[in-house]
Amino acid sequence: MKNIYNPIVIFILGLSLSLAETIEGHTLPPEPKNPDATLLGVDVNKNGVRDEVERWIYKTEYYTHSQINKVIAMQEAKFYQMTLVNPNNTDNKVDDALMRVIDCKRYYEKSRNIPLGKGGRPLSFNLLFQDKYFNTKERLKTYMNYNYGLGEIKVYTLTSDDLINFNNCDENIDLLQ
Repeated sequence: MKNIYNPIVIFILGLSLSLAETIEGHTLPPEPKNPDATLLGVDVNKNGVRDEVERWIYKTEYYTHSQINKVIAMQEAKFYQMTLVNPNNTDNKVDDALMRVIDCKRYYEKSRNIPLGKGGRPLSFNLLFQDKYFNTKERLKTYMNYNYGLGEIKVYTLTSDDLINFNNCDENIDLLQ
């Protein structure tokens, strides 16, 4: 007896199907199986943000201006990841990324009069966000090495209010609501 199989059915049965999840036009990476196995975690879409953090950013209901806050939170998460990759800040790119995040937020909070975060509190100061990002001893220790500059005191000069603009943001979020 000859077996005849429908090739379409065989093709579908041979795949492990998982549908991509999209929130506000942003395609989320899959939930990582072991996100804390390494210092840098899992970043399958290679956007500079750990996958479980990216999923948390897009799924949380914390935000008052959802799309704008999520885009800025992703930029901030990229900065946090940079602190883990280069905690000694050997080329000042990490500090530059921090200043871009601060200036991006200030542009939308002050120049555009858009309060970011619950109660007007910026997301960057939300301990919940930092707890999510530095959720292992190794990550927290590495971040503290960056944050304390291995003994140095870091002093930042804020950009003048009249000079900050959307160019400090990774995306032109003037186009978002």
